[in-house]
Amino acid sequence: MYYPVGWPKNIALDLKRRYLKDELSGDVPKEKILDISSNNERNLILILTNISLRIWFCKPSVEIVFHTRNENSIRTFGYNLSADWRPDSGTIVVQTTEDYLLFYKCGLKDPNEELFRQEDSNVAGFRRESAELFIQEKIPSLYLVFTISIKIHPGISSIMSAEEEVVVCTKTSEIFGINWDGTMDYDFNFKISDILPFATTETDYTISDIKYSSMIGGFSIVFANGRGGFLPLLAQSETDESEAKYRPSRLRFVPDVDNFVCTAINHKYQLLAFGLRNAEGLLCCVDDVNASVLISHRLMLSPSSFPNASSTAGPMCCVQWSPDSNVIATSWEKGGFALWSVFGALLACSLSWDYGIVDNCRSNLNAFSHLAWGREGYQLWMAVKNSTSEFFDSVHQLSLAKSVLACNPSVMGSPGEDVLLITEDRIYLGVGAAAVTPEVQINGAENQGNSGGRSGNLGGDIDHNIDNLPSTNAASDVSWERQPVEIGNHQWIIIQMPSSYLANNWPIRLAAINSKGNCIAIAGSNGFAHYSLVTRKWKLFGNETQEKDFEVRGGLLWWNDYIVMSCYNLVIGNYEIRAYPQKMKLDNQFLKFIKVPAEVHLMSVLDNRLLTLLLDGTIHLFNFDIAHSNSSSTTHHNNHHHLNHPNHGTNLARIQFINEIIVDMLNVPPQCVTSIVLSTIHNEPLVKASDPSILLNICGRLFLLERKNTTDTGNNSASGVGSIESNSISTSVNNSTLHGQSSITSNNSITSNGIDHESEENDGTPIMYRIVSKLASGVENIWISRPTNLVIQSNVIAPSISSSSSHLSQSNSSINSSISSKSETQEPTRILSNSSISALNNSDRPHLTNALWLSCGSNGMGVWLPLLPSSDEKTFPSSRAHNFMSKRIMLPINTHIYPLAVLFRDAVVLGAENDTIFVGKSCPINLPFCVISRTSQVYIHHILRGLLRQNLGIQAWEIANSCTNLPYFPHSLELLLHEVLEEEATSSQPIPDALLPRVIDFIREFPFFLETVVHCARKTELALWPHLFTVVGNPKDLFQKCLDEDRLETAASFIIILQNLEKSSVSRQYATKLLENVKNHCRWSLAKDLVRFLSAIDSTDFESPVTKTSPPVSVPVSHASHHNSHTIKYMLSNSLSNTSSSDLPDGHHLNNCVASLPQRKRTQSSSSTLALHSPSSASTYSNTTSSSSTSGIASASLGTPSSSSPPLSSSSAECIPNSIPLKARDR
Repeated sequence: MYYPVGWPKNIALDLKRRYLKDELSGDVPKEKILDISSNNERNLILILTNISLRIWFCKPSVEIVFHTRNENSIRTFGYNLSADWRPDSGTIVVQTTEDYLLFYKCGLKDPNEELFRQEDSNVAGFRRESAELFIQEKIPSLYLVFTISIKIHPGISSIMSAEEEVVVCTKTSEIFGINWDGTMDYDFNFKISDILPFATTETDYTISDIKYSSMIGGFSIVFANGRGGFLPLLAQSETDESEAKYRPSRLRFVPDVDNFVCTAINHKYQLLAFGLRNAEGLLCCVDDVNASVLISHRLMLSPSSFPNASSTAGPMCCVQWSPDSNVIATSWEKGGFALWSVFGALLACSLSWDYGIVDNCRSNLNAFSHLAWGREGYQLWMAVKNSTSEFFDSVHQLSLAKSVLACNPSVMGSPGEDVLLITEDRIYLGVGAAAVTPEVQINGAENQGNSGGRSGNLGGDIDHNIDNLPSTNAASDVSWERQPVEIGNHQWIIIQMPSSYLANNWPIRLAAINSKGNCIAIAGSNGFAHYSLVTRKWKLFGNETQEKDFEVRGGLLWWNDYIVMSCYNLVIGNYEIRAYPQKMKLDNQFLKFIKVPAEVHLMSVLDNRLLTLLLDGTIHLFNFDIAHSNSSSTTHHNNHHHLNHPNHGTNLARIQFINEIIVDMLNVPPQCVTSIVLSTIHNEPLVKASDPSILLNICGRLFLLERKNTTDTGNNSASGVGSIESNSISTSVNNSTLHGQSSITSNNSITSNGIDHESEENDGTPIMYRIVSKLASGVENIWISRPTNLVIQSNVIAPSISSSSSHLSQSNSSINSSISSKSETQEPTRILSNSSISALNNSDRPHLTNALWLSCGSNGMGVWLPLLPSSDEKTFPSSRAHNFMSKRIMLPINTHIYPLAVLFRDAVVLGAENDTIFVGKSCPINLPFCVISRTSQVYIHHILRGLLRQNLGIQAWEIANSCTNLPYFPHSLELLLHEVLEEEATSSQPIPDALLPRVIDFIREFPFFLETVVHCARKTELALWPHLFTVVGNPKDLFQKCLDEDRLETAASFIIILQNLEKSSVSRQYATKLLENVKNHCRWSLAKDLVRFLSAIDSTDFESPVTKTSPPVSVPVSHASHHNSHTIKYMLSNSLSNTSSSDLPDGHHLNNCVASLPQRKRTQSSSSTLALHSPSSASTYSNTTSSSSTSGIASASLGTPSSSSPPLSSSSAECIPNSIPLKARDR
């Protein structure tokens, strides 16, 4: 979700002058960095040393204020220890070694004065003609003035800034408050000994770190003795003057942990983060009932990837949450830092970076501490200490790229299948399964110029010929429209943001991509801009005043060809929902908008419906009314809301308010809602629901909401509401009004474009929803596909699934004919949206396209899969239906990548990972160059395994049967067999209900069963073969079956199996038998390999027993070799090289027997990623240790199979083939 990009920037701190003074005087120690902190807006960075304060501007990174304390101040108050900002950035408080608090006032010298101003030269040849060469950001001129000092006589252990005061923790275990004007807050004062939950003789409860959260309502505390816990803070009634304003409750300790170091609080997810002395991180949540602390999950480095992490890295000394609370940055005392997702998925770790040789790695292991996030999380500031320094003497600024899911959670549930990352000034786009097709405007709307002194279309004059369109492959001459998009393509499309927009509107806060993957919209501090990948042009507002008049907040979405956003009108002071057409120039004359009573927090679009969650706690439902471009009238029809395919030409007539939605038995602050999605996911997959469901993610707990019937009662336990209430967050809803408005007026009339429109679907009664189930916890992101068939009517709330159970099982031909028949009739009420047509095309895999996909951090992924009835069950009458059986099942998916997009129909997960490039000693900084690599993973075998384990073989077979045309499906069966075999064969405990026999019987149902078994065996350790063939059967019988079915290549692979399990005479006998069949079928290439094999067998080994030894350890490499209805050739990608027989041990390779035979090419892969190429006449294996032939005979060794067939690895072999064209995939 967050990934480092490029080299860390070294912030130039002039500390050398202090070194010169140290040599002359020993009284003043060397200047060293003690703390780095940012203000609430994160545009100002405070760098604190032991004798100075420095304030830096975030972008551009320049020093604004530098204040050095004189020797008299140091002698009186002591050296600096720590500092913190006031929430309004007006005051800085500094803690000193002599237990003083120093207050500094920070403010603007002149609001109109700029610290830096670039003036161009008068010489014409030296003038800058490009706007990119100017620094247009306004850098404020600040002052820093010392105001007051306060002596804390008990001694200061730690401080923390709050809105109204500074919280001071003393060395005598007391907590009290000091107002920002220096006066004592007598209403906030208590001792730790008075709030301990038990009597103890231990007196060392000095607080070493403390954080406060108003959302949770308490403090997260770490004591000097290693204990940690949560201290609830209860507010007293204002009318009660006898007691203090705040009253602490009993302290709740974290159970069974006593090695805490530091802490931080996530307000959005309501999590307490702790750093431990054993290099781990601990995240806890607060119980809703008794406020006890419960351990949620841990941040742990994998022992296989990071051995001895506790001794190498040391204690976790710093934890900091990102501005959006989706990522936590941690650092260790001895060196290294890491980025984790909110629920524990490791995103980046400097301990795994490429520093060159091992000695160089140890010498360059820098220690990072005092982490601070920049604006919108695009920068991470950190104090650095190299291995030769005794203290932190430098500051690095690390640039980061973040996923659109982090900055704009409103895009969850959108039909896009692309990976979109944004940095400070550019966009990283990884295309998914949809090809980008050009849309040349006939009416010339795309080429309309914007008026004013600003060009609306950026990018120059570009020919609209499709042959000149950009290609997804840099080395290809095929145009974008003609070239198939590759699922496993590792190349990014990098788009530079317009400098004219960034100069006045940095940073970029929101971004979104449309469902086609060819248009991107971004929004900064003011206005927005959008980019077309077809024309390669940016569109900006021609009238810059219109761009500065509004600020996008809450969400940015695409609806068909319209950009929908929630914004704040700076001129009028109203909150609005706006929609701009993508095909027109950016101007308010094409604007459609509607006012809302409060700021929008989250949004969601489902076909022509828009769902919004406001910060006042209300949920509103809107409708997009369509006006047909091919009709002279744009009157709103009373019978149906039309949903048009883009080819039909649709225009937005207005945004209409429908009604307010009230959720029964839900009482949470809207800030804790991380995502809200309008969907068609229901508990009953085949139910004909006229109303959509709502997926609500509250602090990582995902709830399913459905409309409450009029017959339902509030105490209906069967609905699941009663069971959910114990899991709800016991915090009151924030019903504070914004600008004097708390809800929509009672007559439900909203002013849109100056006209009052009454909602035709609103009768004045809010729509009631209820929580029907809690689906999962620890959820970060969700993905859903579009519904199967939608027809929107004006008398219903949302799309209805009109397809019955029989409709879901239609073949592709029947679906296509259904679509064509509908297009021939051209009934206006039958026009489907783009997502509906896409869903119809995907209905050949209804289990995957109607499922809910979850990202759960360190727990991988989960899929809420529908259990659709079989063909026999569809014929049962409703009276005989088994209503007590579950209609859906939640299955886990183990992933080794962080998912950023899900290709539902292709059974692939797309992601990204951090990688580094070591430049060498010539690099000006001793850190490697950070890059972002695209990753992908096939997940179908995880689903099949979960269903088979639950004895749901029929559903597993239906899913597998629908995916047989995927080119990597046979490889998925290999992974399924290998993982189950490795788990059960190496288990030290008895397995009462073994899964391997069921997996074997399941694979028998497919025509490539023999190929799957032999290929899995050849890539598995020899010690596991007896366990495999005990269940599969005798290899001799399988060999004979291959001969009977004329599968000569597969039979040749079984020769290798027999060579290692039987005597040499047996393998020679079967090889001779195979050679006769090969000659009869005129397979001369295979015959030549068999001759070489027979000549390589030593006659002295005919009667010698087979020595079964454990194969040597080899690096796991992905392989695949199958032939389906059309033969497909897999090979390892990235490099080709020739193999010489002299490089191999003598007497162990078949090529040594016939030196005159030509050498064969092999492929090598450093990333262990499979690559699918064009079909060939035979399936071919390639590995990194020997040459290969079509049969696999020439690559066999007489000893163990591991030298020719490395074992499968679940972490590497699950990668999708590196290059899979859609043309080959869809055949």
